[in-house]
Amino acid sequence: MRITKPSAPADAPPGTVTIGGPVEWFKLALCVRGRDLDPDQVTDALGVAPSRSVRKGEPIFPTNPNSRISGGGLWELSLDRGTTDEWDVDEAAKLLFSAVPADPPKWRSLPDGCIVYLDIALSLTSDSSGFCLSPALMASLAERHIEVRFDIYDQLVPSRDP
Repeated sequence: MRITKPSAPADAPPGTVTIGGPVEWFKLALCVRGRDLDPDQVTDALGVAPSRSVRKGEPIFPTNPNSRISGGGLWELSLDRGTTDEWDVDEAAKLLFSAVPADPPKWRSLPDGCIVYLDIALSLTSDSSGFCLSPALMASLAERHIEVRFDIYDQLVPSRDP
């Protein structure tokens, strides 16, 4: 049974400040990077097409005319609020990993020299937001030799842009 996302009471007076609870939004990306990585090799090894891929020498963000040129290859499978209505980071990570094989030998068949990681990008819009990663998820990541990286965007701090 899916857990309902916690929220402030509907009858809370205007101006009520909510402290704690889940992060407002996040993006999860399973990434495989390598200096000479051909993303097609990852697709072949895992049997899953990426959400996004970049080859060495291509613009990192092709729709941005000012994008940097990639110094290596990238294969990325991602979930964000546009692709799932799951609000819990741990449950969303489990959903993401349900799309790829759990078989450790398939992960060991990835090209030599590549780095595999789960990127968790979070947007904090209130004090004391949080999430957890379950022991089962962490064990699954460790079994596949996948590191976890966090990108935290604090929307509470005023922008320093002029």
